[in-house]
Amino acid sequence: MKRRGFIFTLDALLSLLLVMMFVTSILTIESNTQVYTTYMREQDKYMAKNALTILRTVSLKELVPPQKIQEWLANGVLNTTLVSPDMSPLDIVSTYWATEPLYPSANLRHKAEIILGYVLNTTLKGYYYELLINNYTSPYLRRLGSNYSKVPNVSPATLTISGYAYNQTPRGYVARAFLSKIRSRRTTMSLWGITVSTPTKINQTPWGIKLENPARIKYILELPSDANVSDAKLVLEPLWAYSKVNITVNGMSYSSEQTIPEVIEYDITNLGPGTNEINLSIMRPPEGGDDGATHIFAEIVTNQTYTIFKKRIYFPEVKARGPIKCQIPVYLPHMPNSMYVYLNLSDSIREVFLYVGINNTLYYLGNKTNTGGITFSWSDIQNGLSSNNLSIQDLVGKTTYFIVEADPYFITSPLSSEEKVIYGTSYFYVDYLPPSIPLYMIPITVHLSGASGKDESDLHKGFFRNITYTFQIPTGATPIENKYIFSWFYSLGWAPYTNVAVNGLVIYSTPPQFMQLPFTRFQYYNTPPLLTSGTNNFSVEFGKGYYVSPDYTYGELTYLVQGFVPYGKPFEKAKGSTVIVYYDIDGDNSPDGSITINIGDEPSDVFDPDRDAVDDALVRLLNNLNFDHDVNPGDAVPLDKPNGDGSSTNPIDIYISPDITFSSVSLKNIPQLTSPISITLRVWRED
Repeated sequence: MKRRGFIFTLDALLSLLLVMMFVTSILTIESNTQVYTTYMREQDKYMAKNALTILRTVSLKELVPPQKIQEWLANGVLNTTLVSPDMSPLDIVSTYWATEPLYPSANLRHKAEIILGYVLNTTLKGYYYELLINNYTSPYLRRLGSNYSKVPNVSPATLTISGYAYNQTPRGYVARAFLSKIRSRRTTMSLWGITVSTPTKINQTPWGIKLENPARIKYILELPSDANVSDAKLVLEPLWAYSKVNITVNGMSYSSEQTIPEVIEYDITNLGPGTNEINLSIMRPPEGGDDGATHIFAEIVTNQTYTIFKKRIYFPEVKARGPIKCQIPVYLPHMPNSMYVYLNLSDSIREVFLYVGINNTLYYLGNKTNTGGITFSWSDIQNGLSSNNLSIQDLVGKTTYFIVEADPYFITSPLSSEEKVIYGTSYFYVDYLPPSIPLYMIPITVHLSGASGKDESDLHKGFFRNITYTFQIPTGATPIENKYIFSWFYSLGWAPYTNVAVNGLVIYSTPPQFMQLPFTRFQYYNTPPLLTSGTNNFSVEFGKGYYVSPDYTYGELTYLVQGFVPYGKPFEKAKGSTVIVYYDIDGDNSPDGSITINIGDEPSDVFDPDRDAVDDALVRLLNNLNFDHDVNPGDAVPLDKPNGDGSSTNPIDIYISPDITFSSVSLKNIPQLTSPISITLRVWRED
């Protein structure tokens, strides 16, 4: 078993700004790990960095239940002479640790480890950890695994904060701001198809040739209940070129007996909030079905949250009179805790076979008789892999394709008089730890388009062996996921390879082995950071015989926008003001409306961010929320200045609520401190 660990060191007191000192800090992040070779292991580093961000910026009362806060106030764990629940955990711990020599009878160090131990235990669920304060630790500050003594190596990431101003008396006020809620934001939601096939038959009748047994597929796209759809498209790519297709979306017909040469795109005008039903009927000898590149996406405006990282991958409902084969793409970023397949089937399906595809080779994992429903358990999958001299580790770090056959599948299989159904309540479940989304971070998903291609196919114009996406990430945004579904075709007789690169760094490669066919998906988490603010590139190169269309390939990028700003520099007052903020939610950088916001304790005061800490916090927050078409990218410009963030000429990109939480404090005298404080945090997972 291997462990993974990460170290964070604070060489001086962390953030006593809230209570007794002014901190100027220089932040240095070092990492001496290889990006590709440690790609999956760096997932834990990302989690640790997120946890550290939360411990530095979020108040204790927002991380700990109110009853626990009351308990600590009552028993003195929270000494209100020195700290308050409005401070962050690391502010409190650093204050206690630094001032313990001044109040030896208060047992402040023990109180610090009680508080930090509780927060670590709840923040780092699913991880093991050990925290040291000046090389001191205790049972409160660690959760160890079963094999702690055998840590062979640790991939370190060190955080150093220095530059403290001791024995000085800064005067004035500092302020921070949090978005309590948003009214609406622009984002994209999508549904991606899977590979589905069933044998199609040709019958000669007195009236001519008749095709039998189309694959009838029903996809479900769930949109938020308040979703306002501004644009939606369906890209359909049948299993075989020149298939005959019928399409309805929410009962409206978009195609009737239409023959599709290769791939086609439809503008969808009747998607709405809640459940949307997409029904496809696809038929052409020798098989009817979906080749795995079909997808539908909707650009929406919503104020609701939704699940970004899904552990449960649902099958579409599939009906046919012949055997059915489904190929499910499953992304495994790291070792899962477990996974299984549940299939809800009609009684007409007698037996189910499960395979996994790796490097263009199918490996048999097992089969089961249908008794009203079938589950291939975690142990079934592990045993099936073991019988092929494989393990779960062979599936990690890429998209793996699991194949389900409902009844033995042959193109020549006879049709049944009974309809066979794989119901849409069937699913593939993977228990893994996805990237975390810290508090006050707003997820935004955008559709990537405009890829360029080279090495075009001689047979199929518009399809290329190489495509590159070039896209922008806003300054200050944190990218977390990038994924693609490829519109493709394959020339028989070749077994191609693939290389995938992000900003010139190869993150996935199959040579000298062949890639799994069809290669319809690729996704990755931005851990370790491969994507940065500004211009980014994603490119895919295929070996001879495999081609993709940049026009119909769909890319999706999800990043986080900060809905908070920490305490800033000191100002002479913290009164607040009343301001009008303009917002744009359709992406054209023209205001769609405005909102009047009263901020601070004295909103009747004039807006003066050069002198007022509360006004300055608002300026910095509006800069965070102006992430698309910002006239002054990266710069926080007051909205009363030309092209200021939130002004009519440079609106923010989220329709916010006026309920913005501000907190400001007056800086007090700083006690004498004898030495810096070092905090070391090790975080790891066990495989």
